[in-house]
Amino acid sequence: MKEPHLRLVAPFKPFPPETGIHQRFGMDYWLDALEMLDASAQLSTGRRVYALTDRLTPLPIPALRYDTTETRLMLWLLQVCLAYLRSDEFDRDTVMLDVDQLVVKPLAPYLPDADLGVCVRHHVKGMPLLNGVQFWRVRGKDRLAQFYQKVLDVARAMPESEIRWGADGHALLRCLQPLEIDYQLRSGVRVAFIPATRIIEEWSSLRIEQANASGFRSPVIDFRGRHRKHHHRTAFELWRETQAVPV
Repeated sequence: MKEPHLRLVAPFKPFPPETGIHQRFGMDYWLDALEMLDASAQLSTGRRVYALTDRLTPLPIPALRYDTTETRLMLWLLQVCLAYLRSDEFDRDTVMLDVDQLVVKPLAPYLPDADLGVCVRHHVKGMPLLNGVQFWRVRGKDRLAQFYQKVLDVARAMPESEIRWGADGHALLRCLQPLEIDYQLRSGVRVAFIPATRIIEEWSSLRIEQANASGFRSPVIDFRGRHRKHHHRTAFELWRETQAVPV
């Protein structure tokens, strides 16, 4: 059954690898991950995932295309999200997802009563914000666009080491601090700070025997980190086999 009035999107465009993890896995992995994300969403929610991308990049899933100018991945991710938030296509509540994830449960029940929903993990000192799942409410369209412009401006001013990797999440973190659990105002945007474990479950091999919707606590299974990516395809196939309707 389709989730009413909800769009799922994932920003994606191939860039020359700037970090070891991108060099190690290569573009074939990322394109495969994009297809698995879309397939899992279709099976669990009845919705396709739309890639947010530029005007020319061919992709294996439906895409919403925008004019972009950034030439570095971290900055481009923020720019293409901003382009969507400003566009006519942002006409319904939206969940932004990371490419290397699976959607195993409907996401509509998790929509917060806020303009922006983000996932936080207060027990992690290094990066307490998981920016790979975000909830964007259409009623906050103008406020979200202004906020994301601010985040992009902050990211553009970051040092080279962060622009190479991490600037998208680090800039968002800086604009949202202090992180809390509950609803707060940040730069005029009503933000829901959601405990990350409610939305995202990091994949573990211990879950392989419970690879079905009831076996997962959270709606999104995360394969970020090189030690998880190797299991992405296997976990997807095992989970898909447990579902009643084939993809």
